[in-house]
Amino acid sequence: MGKARGRIERARAYVSLIFHGIVILLYAGFLTLILLVEFLHIHLPGDAALVYYVSVVASMIMALSVHIVVLYNRLRKTQIKQTAEIKQMREALRSGAKLFTLEEAVRDMRSHLAKMKPDQKVAIDHLGLHLGMAWDKLWPSLERFSATHPVEYRLLMLREDLDRAASLPADVTDWMAIARRQKPKIERRLAKLRAASNGRLKADLRFYCDLPVIHGFRVRQPINVAYVAISRWIAEDEDQGKYDEFNWGGHEYHRVIEPLVEVQGDLIAVFDGYFCHHWESNRP
Repeated sequence: MGKARGRIERARAYVSLIFHGIVILLYAGFLTLILLVEFLHIHLPGDAALVYYVSVVASMIMALSVHIVVLYNRLRKTQIKQTAEIKQMREALRSGAKLFTLEEAVRDMRSHLAKMKPDQKVAIDHLGLHLGMAWDKLWPSLERFSATHPVEYRLLMLREDLDRAASLPADVTDWMAIARRQKPKIERRLAKLRAASNGRLKADLRFYCDLPVIHGFRVRQPINVAYVAISRWIAEDEDQGKYDEFNWGGHEYHRVIEPLVEVQGDLIAVFDGYFCHHWESNRP
């Protein structure tokens, strides 16, 4: 919203500058005409000076009218465009106020992708945890869209690391154990999806071992929309105040969709930073 407000203020300043410029030009033109009329009254006989004066004034009025119409049309187009941008940002803010469950996030993503053109490419980055639930809900979308569109799918999921287990919450080591059991299942499904897509699906799987702060999936093409959840410490008994359970926050996905407001843009930057860091750091 801050950027849109800045553009509006610049537009207002631009209009004000042009308005005052027109007033100055009109005033200068008026003075020039007065001097011209005085000159013509001295050198032209009869009504010739008056006729000339009227023709000059009419020409100037016509020229100014054309410029004013052109200026109005340009400013009107700018106003319409900025009004549409503000409306989109308000809608983005309203959508950002709602939290999605995993099921709702997948359905919402499919509804957006259902509107794409036949030749458009789908690109999805998926920063996962153990994928014990998310995978079964997401892979049918890969199957559906890779049947008719080129799809690029990059998946990151947790891997088990006994050397690091002692430094991680017990909940996270449990997720890693589930991820180990999920790995062959996911690899088999990806192989089937690639074969069925006739080369349209390009899917890569990598693994990371870290405290998972943020997770979710982001569509980079043909639209820019992400569904992001944030892991957090929670208390089983808030009265005792012991925040000793590390929860995945999976039923509280934030939808981030263009046009991005500043808060949403920062959330996307956090997601991209974690995904790209782990993707590049865990090359096969």
